[in-house]
Amino acid sequence: MPRHRLLLILLGISFLVVGLIEPFTSRPGDLHSPVSLLHIAAIAVLIYMWCKADAAARNTTPRRGAALFAALFPPLGIPFYLFQSRPWKRALLGVGVAIVLLMLFAVLGVVGSAISEQLRSA
Repeated sequence: MPRHRLLLILLGISFLVVGLIEPFTSRPGDLHSPVSLLHIAAIAVLIYMWCKADAAARNTTPRRGAALFAALFPPLGIPFYLFQSRPWKRALLGVGVAIVLLMLFAVLGVVGSAISEQLRSA
């Protein structure tokens, strides 16, 4: 399996795992639990690694800083990276895929939380 796809799978797994763990570590009144803060950092690292692996797999060199921008501010950075590394039609398709993946990752987080709630109430 190509490295860039493996990194996307790891990103999805991270949402499921955090969904499983966070209900046990969150404290009422706190904006973020310690697990969610670690997850934010892990997301940034995985996105940065994905950009680098994707560029290597496509044999492209996007604009300098595109991967870092994607990692630090994904809502704008990922589309920016995609338009830097692909022709515009493929970049638009990539943005659509990124939106679908975002929804899938959110569902994985909710599934993990639901499983945790079932375990807590049992």
